[in-house]
Amino acid sequence: MVYSTLIVAAMGATLPLAFASPSYPVVNGTSTIPYKPSSTGSSKPAAQTVVVGKNGLTFTPDTIKAKVGEQIVFEFFPKNHAVVQANFETPCIPKDGGINSGFVPTPEGRAVSLAGPYHT
Repeated sequence: MVYSTLIVAAMGATLPLAFASPSYPVVNGTSTIPYKPSSTGSSKPAAQTVVVGKNGLTFTPDTIKAKVGEQIVFEFFPKNHAVVQANFETPCIPKDGGINSGFVPTPEGRAVSLAGPYHT
């Protein structure tokens, strides 16, 4: 199965996840790199994985609690997806200064890393 991965460093927050498809530019500091899982083990910070779009327009799980220093890994399944920090009522309008990955295309299975940390 082909998917893309987006890794975001957490600053300690509960993040409700809403599906959105914004058409806004990518935030500064975004880069695309080939996905290569690390085998370093104990030196990695804790990570939580959120699967996006595997079963329709869903996030699994749909809510997470991240501690300071943990990583949140978004695995995007085919089509274009995005991670956006927004108000629940307006999920396609990113908050000023918030997280906005821009569209993350999935066909080549790449990882996208947004420079952080991000305050939520």
